[in-house]
Parts: sequence; C-alpha cells; structure tokens
Amino acid sequence: MNIQNFLCRVGAVAALVGMPLAAQADSVNYGNAGAWSLYRNAEGGRVESCHAILEIGAGKALIFDHNPEQTSIGFKGPRSSDGMESQVEVWFDNNRGESQILEMPLEGDWRVYRSSNSEPDGILDSFANRKKINFAFMVPNFGEQTVSFTLQDTNPMTKRTFDCVQNPRG
Repeated sequence: MNIQNFLCRVGAVAALVGMPLAAQADSVNYGNAGAWSLYRNAEGGRVESCHAILEIGAGKALIFDHNPEQTSIGFKGPRSSDGMESQVEVWFDNNRGESQILEMPLEGDWRVYRSSNSEPDGILDSFANRKKINFAFMVPNFGEQTVSFTLQDTNPMTKRTFDCVQNPRG
C-alpha cells in the first residue's frame, strides 16, 4: 500500500472511530483473518481501538471497529455517501423478511452503526455468524440502492478484533 492510500485509510478510520487524525498516528497492521486486514490504534503506547477492513474493490468496503466503550460496523459502496438519510435497512443472508432499520449516519464516506458494549447486540452477533449482510438505503434521484457483502472469515476476524483491544500484545 502506498503512503497516500495509507493516509486516506487512516483518515477514514479516524472519522469512523471518532478519534482525531493525530491520535491515529500509531495505527499499525495487526494481522489478517482471511481477506480482512486488522489494525490496532494506539496513543502513547495504550491501545485505543482496533478495526478490521474488508476491501472488495470499486470503492466497496466493510469495517468492524471495537474500543472499550462501543463496537461499530460500517460500509461504503456505490452511492452510499449520497444523500443525508441515515436510515438503512439491514438483513442477513437472503432473508429480507427479517430486516431491521438501523440508524447509520454518514461519517466521511462510511455509513456507520454504533452499539454500546454495555448490552448484547443481535446485529453484531449476526454479523459475526452469518454468511452475508445486505444494506439498502435511499438515494435522491436514484431510489433504493443495495450493497451486499459476503461475511467469509468474519467470525475469526471479530474475535481477533475484540482480542486486539482486550488482550493487546506487542
């Protein structure tokens, strides 16, 4: 990865995790889980958060972020940053009949769902254990747009992301 791509990724992640870009200066690759790349964000030697990114190409990507206070999932894809509507319909596998409407406001180019770590969250459990996630959102002048991701290797990636924060190693 060239330095421009790295800085762009760091800036996007800084926006996602709500940390200033300067705090992301210690973001380092922490390994992989299949096609997922895991990064650890530290400040002053203390782990602040860890995030994993699955880049599909053509501007399509999925991100999973964990810090001591909250856990987030986010996506970007064609037209996902168009418009200001924050409601996104989310369903797993091919079961749209069990979809849920989530608040996923724009943060940079990402649509982000945040969940407090104080209570279990079924969306995060499904994210870790299902085969596919689908996001549908409205775009002015284009109507409903859908972005889907295969969740291969997501379970080991979520476990490694949690472990990255809770049991950091050198």
